[in-house]
Amino acid sequence: MPPKSVQPAAKRALAEIRDAEDKAHAQAAVKAFADEFGAKWPKAVDKITDKVDELLAFYDLPAEHWAPEDDQPD
Repeated sequence: MPPKSVQPAAKRALAEIRDAEDKAHAQAAVKAFADEFGAKWPKAVDKITDKVDELLAFYDLPAEHWAPEDDQPD
C-alpha cells in the first residue's frame, strides 16, 4: 500500500477508473494508474491490473445497470 502522502492521488486515480464514461476511458485510466504508481508500488498496481477484465466487466452491461443499488431510484 502506498504511504499516506500518496493515497489521495491514488484514490483520485482509482475514482477515474470507476467513474469513466465507458470501457475505453476506464482502460486508459487503468493504464494511467499503472504508469503513475507501478514503479514504486507494483503490488498495489497488480491488484488492479491483474484482473482488469473482471474489474471493468460492468461496462459490458447497459449503462443503466452501472450505478450501485443504493443509487437506483425506488
